[in-house]
Amino acid sequence: VLEAGIGRVDAVGGTGMRDAIAVAQTYLSEHGTRDRKVLLVITDGIDNASVVTRDQIETQAEQRDTVIFAVGLFGNEERVKQGRRELDQLADRTGGMAYYPADTDMIGAVSLEIARQIRNQYTIAYAPINQALDGTYRAIRVAVRAPEHLTVRTRAGYRATPG
Repeated sequence: VLEAGIGRVDAVGGTGMRDAIAVAQTYLSEHGTRDRKVLLVITDGIDNASVVTRDQIETQAEQRDTVIFAVGLFGNEERVKQGRRELDQLADRTGGMAYYPADTDMIGAVSLEIARQIRNQYTIAYAPINQALDGTYRAIRVAVRAPEHLTVRTRAGYRATPG
């Protein structure tokens, strides 16, 4: 189904990935029925056409509690470095992960791994000492001590806004 949908898209011109993410976050915010919101971004190019900046996307994700998972399908070396840097930062700042399959045949396995990651996440809540909802960014750090090896992946912080 994914392949058929992507095949119908006319991919001529620039890549407006950040603009697409901004629209998707707005849609999730308005139509999502669950508290957790996850976006899966699949791209084969460097964003060269967006009006929205990466900082704006990250701020929007902080305000709307959106986690971004990314799949980058890059061709040559120049695109790999720049594209990976942007996807890694978006995923890391929002609590998601970025994947870089070697070819399109691996997208199915990567998608299943992302679905597994989403299903195996936990939500932790706490009451901060500073209760002011002043719109400031608050950094957080989560550490786990356990006999077995556990991986902690969380967003770097949150924006203290009402509702």
